[in-house]
Amino acid sequence: MIVFIVKRFWYSAICLGPFVIIRERDYSTELLHHETIHYEQQKEMLFVFAYIWYLIEFLLKSIYYFNFRKGYEAISFEREAVSYANIIGYLSIDRKSTRLNSSDVSESRMPSSA
Repeated sequence: MIVFIVKRFWYSAICLGPFVIIRERDYSTELLHHETIHYEQQKEMLFVFAYIWYLIEFLLKSIYYFNFRKGYEAISFEREAVSYANIIGYLSIDRKSTRLNSSDVSESRMPSSA
C-alpha cells in the first residue's frame, strides 16, 4: 500500500487499489487505519469486484434511503471500516465473521449526516 498525503483533495481520503490518498489536514492514524481496512477489503475481492460491489451497494442503498449520504454510510465496506478504524489489531483477526454479523457493527460509530 502506497500512501500519498496531499494538501488539496475533494475527499478526506480514498483508497484506490494499492494507493491511498489522504488530505493533509484530515490525516490521523484512525483515518489511515480506516483506509487500510478498505485496502484489505479490496484485496480480498481482487479489487475490481470490490469496486463493482461497492457501486451496486451504494446505488441500491441510496435508492432505499432516498439519500446519497445515508446510502454511503450504509455500505457494508464503510460500516466495517468506520466501526473498526480505532481497533489497531483488527486486521490480524478473521474479519469475514465480523462482516457477516451485522450486530458487530455499531450504528453509533457512523458519522452524523449533518
